[in-house]
Amino acid sequence: MKREKTNPELKELIDKFKRGSKAYKLIGKYLSRPKRKSAPVNLAKINRVAMDGDVVIVPTKVLAIGNLDKKVKIYALSYSKACKAKILNSGSEIHGLSEVVDKKIKGRIVV
Repeated sequence: MKREKTNPELKELIDKFKRGSKAYKLIGKYLSRPKRKSAPVNLAKINRVAMDGDVVIVPTKVLAIGNLDKKVKIYALSYSKACKAKILNSGSEIHGLSEVVDKKIKGRIVV
């Protein structure tokens, strides 16, 4: 039995992503997966994958494990409190995932 998401804001966000480009459809598909199948992303992984000045899109929660040495713009579904502090201390920017669709932002997708 397939369950549907109950959060109306998340449902709307998934619909917006699924109506977009191929990359956006991939993010929408990832967001519609069960929560137990979507692992959070650590700062260490973002630091490994991203280059200085990159835009990073994370369709899950970002956790504070590791450090961020680069200045990047991170768009994610949610952030842990400690993670927000580490990101801002590194000079990077924090944004919500809904801004990706509204502003048609392109970047590296980290899952």
